Amino acid sequence: MGQIITLTAPSGAGKSTILGRLNSKKLFTFSVSVTTRAPREGEEDGVDYYFVSEEKFHSLLSEGKFLETAIVHGNFYGTLFSEVDQILSTDATLLLELNPEGASNAKAYYPTSVAIMILPPSYELLSERLKGRATDSVQVVQKRLSAARGEIKWGIDNADYFIINAQLDQAVEDFENIINIIKCKHSVFVENNKKYLEELTNIM
Repeated sequence: MGQIITLTAPSGAGKSTILGRLNSKKLFTFSVSVTTRAPREGEEDGVDYYFVSEEKFHSLLSEGKFLETAIVHGNFYGTLFSEVDQILSTDATLLLELNPEGASNAKAYYPTSVAIMILPPSYELLSERLKGRATDSVQVVQKRLSAARGEIKWGIDNADYFIINAQLDQAVEDFENIINIIKCKHSVFVENNKKYLEELTNIM
């Protein structure tokens, strides 16, 4: 049985940058999500996303096929139970980038899932990062900052681990250390190594 790690972070906290640094280390795998947005150049159906119509998406939703869904820039996204279960059957560590509601759903359906939240060094710096992007309107920035307060409050009540992204190298190292700790945690280790432990106890 594999392990689910959910990753939640306010917009601007540096989640994508940290993951970009860790991807080459093959510490975890990702599921292929379903989306209603059009494929971008170079994207392949079934590899980058499952590209579907809104009608198909809502059909899957009504059939209870999704662990979680979200709307981003007017497009629907969802994580399929079938994708999650297939990856978990390979004993892999599955990383899901989710909003608080999605992370809560993952915990409800998969109790051994572990929630990590990435935080900015301060609310002021988060505001500076978002404004510095120069890609969002003032209204959008304020909306993201308002949402950040709710996301952080959720994390205080529900996250298992926190990473403060004040210095990128340290944040990446902290993330890697947390993943290694999770794999050694009693409940996770026992669940993921049943056959191994049974062999040891039978021998002893």
